[in-house]
Amino acid sequence: MSGCRIEGVSRKAYENLITVDIVSHGVPSPLVWKKYVEWQVEMNNSKAVSIDFRNKRDFGWRTHVESIYLENGKQINSDVFKNLFYRHTILRPACYQCPYKDIIHPRDITIADYWGIEKVAGGFDDNRGVSLVLINNEKGKKAFDTVREYVEAVETRNRRQYTAASQSTVFLPG
Repeated sequence: MSGCRIEGVSRKAYENLITVDIVSHGVPSPLVWKKYVEWQVEMNNSKAVSIDFRNKRDFGWRTHVESIYLENGKQINSDVFKNLFYRHTILRPACYQCPYKDIIHPRDITIADYWGIEKVAGGFDDNRGVSLVLINNEKGKKAFDTVREYVEAVETRNRRQYTAASQSTVFLPG
């Protein structure tokens, strides 16, 4: 969950609850997404049967191309929604003043895209995306230790670089 959503759950102390927050760039408007897909469907005269918001298989992680697969067999590859998203023009209003944009996370574990992995562990960079897992306390460490054998992991110490989204508030365009 994003920091704002997990806040409501963690107000009460639950002994068996492990909190995991996901670093969020911001949450785009669901209405804008719906209208965008409807526009693509109308432009191409075919129903959408599947959508890949970031088609890493064909374009890699860094390119960020959304692919819409249509009933008529056509595949639309576009960066229109990505551009709106990264220009901060379609985020939910609360995201522009997010109190959870901080390098310090009060949750047990924080997960983020590991932008810059090539600078600290180049062997992990396959252009398909690498997740960063921050262990924030002893409870988080115990939880991660239970799954460590099932994941490919490398420890890095470059916590400040891990993702710009965790450290900076987006600004309302204007």
